[in-house]
Amino acid sequence: MTVKIYGSGGSGTVALPSSKSFTQRYILGSVFLNKSVTLNYVTITGDDSIALDIAQRAGANITMNDSSIKIRTSFTCPSDIYVGESATSYRIALGLLGSAGCITHVKGDPDLAKRPMDPLVKALEANDVHLKLNEDGFYDVDGSESKKRYIEVDGVSSQFVSSMIFYYARKGGGEFLVKNMRSPGYVYITKRVLYDLGYFVNIEKTITINPSGVWKTAIDVEPDYSSLAFFLVLGLLSENVDVRFNIKRMSRIQPDSVLLDMFKDNIAIDRDTLRVLPGIRDRITVDADHNPDLCPPISVIGIFSEHGVEIDNYARLKTKESNRYEGIIDMASRFGAIVEDNGKDLFIKRGDLKDPGTLSYTDHRMIMSAAVAAAASGFEVEIENETKVSKSFPGFFKELSKFANVSESN
Repeated sequence: MTVKIYGSGGSGTVALPSSKSFTQRYILGSVFLNKSVTLNYVTITGDDSIALDIAQRAGANITMNDSSIKIRTSFTCPSDIYVGESATSYRIALGLLGSAGCITHVKGDPDLAKRPMDPLVKALEANDVHLKLNEDGFYDVDGSESKKRYIEVDGVSSQFVSSMIFYYARKGGGEFLVKNMRSPGYVYITKRVLYDLGYFVNIEKTITINPSGVWKTAIDVEPDYSSLAFFLVLGLLSENVDVRFNIKRMSRIQPDSVLLDMFKDNIAIDRDTLRVLPGIRDRITVDADHNPDLCPPISVIGIFSEHGVEIDNYARLKTKESNRYEGIIDMASRFGAIVEDNGKDLFIKRGDLKDPGTLSYTDHRMIMSAAVAAAASGFEVEIENETKVSKSFPGFFKELSKFANVSESN
């Protein structure tokens, strides 16, 4: 489906989705570790639906009521699972399946099969988990001979490290060495989830996992900072909108909470309400190694700012849901921005603003970024593939309609 966006204006409080980084970990951890829980304040994103399907195939009884998910576990190894396009569910499930001794066939979306897996495969195989690449490009798992050894894990993706933390938790505890750990903030999300599920995780160069014996049976899932970024950017760029957020349940564990530091001069906090104040006075810098999900929305600032945006270590963006490096360059150029590339970092600043016409991306974060840029530009812009935002933010366009003219395009 295609939506048409024209201009910005309006005020309101953005209803943010729950953090799928937390939700997927809670769902998968609950069923594989046999910890029955109730998750509150949950928005069912596309990725969450994938994790729930895996949980049900592994014997969980799932009851959903409004914004709560009740998970009652009775673990059994699934004969097959479907991971869709969710890298988090795929990678974490692979570790848990191997640790649990399962023999499981894995299917998923072809685009996910293209993403890197070698460091995780090597770590699991070092523990005698047998992995075989199937005809769909996914790894089938045979954990019937899996062991608990002290191994080394390449932390080029935090999901590889998180998968192995879950692996050792399922084994009753253990430790392993990590080298080259990037995006450590997401590993701390895993630490928090496992603490709530009854495990102590100590994160140093060597990561140690031990059971605590006590876990929470009811857990409140916090809203998502990476989703907040899109409306924060719109509020920064447009004086015609008054954007607010309710931050009552938001901690600083999520790595994308760095937004509160990056834009501290543009944020007013009154009790549980965060209000965005417009205006960009300096160059904005974001590191793709640490905050890859912030790069698409932050890049929109560069389109309209004379100070510009710097995206460091952009190579990380080439292996996300799409090649976001190419997507960001395309989007910025279509709006007339000046884009410079030094081979490692990307620089975007305002040029002669122009009408981009129709923008078409398949990556959920690129679609939402393009929509925000369209609203800030004042042009009438068509955005294709709007349904794909359900992967992380099902209500995005409904929320955007509080601050921009949004309509279905014929």
